[in-house]
Amino acid sequence: MTIDDTQWGDNPDLGIEIAREFDHPPTALERVAYAVEQNDHRGTFISHSWQRGTKGIQGTVGFHGAGGGGSMMSMDAIVNAGFTIADFTDTSGNPSASKVYRAARIILAQPDLVGYSVPAPGCEPGTILVRVRFAKAFWELDLDIPAVIRLGATPKIEP
Repeated sequence: MTIDDTQWGDNPDLGIEIAREFDHPPTALERVAYAVEQNDHRGTFISHSWQRGTKGIQGTVGFHGAGGGGSMMSMDAIVNAGFTIADFTDTSGNPSASKVYRAARIILAQPDLVGYSVPAPGCEPGTILVRVRFAKAFWELDLDIPAVIRLGATPKIEP
């Protein structure tokens, strides 16, 4: 049976707590992330925690992507370097700066991270306000792990 993600709330008797395709009961951080998504519909915010057991030789990295293809390629590069990905988080589709900030805080709340990766393609996460939100999260948490952030921008094409 397939249930459209937008219809599950109309059918509480189905017992669906979070309309995501988890292979496990939702974690506390996944519940927090889903609540952020439900209260702010600007852009997407998907967060799946994968940190359940195996650790990479180099340690575990928090992952904050924006878009599918580039994120998959970036995760492959991180894994090929000997790290384990702690989560898959995506804030794309022109998310609010506050949503990006909350995503950063949720990712960084995961235990035992040795790094934080934001291989964000495109212009959406490249706004000044979003950059300030990353800095705010890092400053508030007194970040003591490396953070690699790629903030691109779509070039203007003049006629």
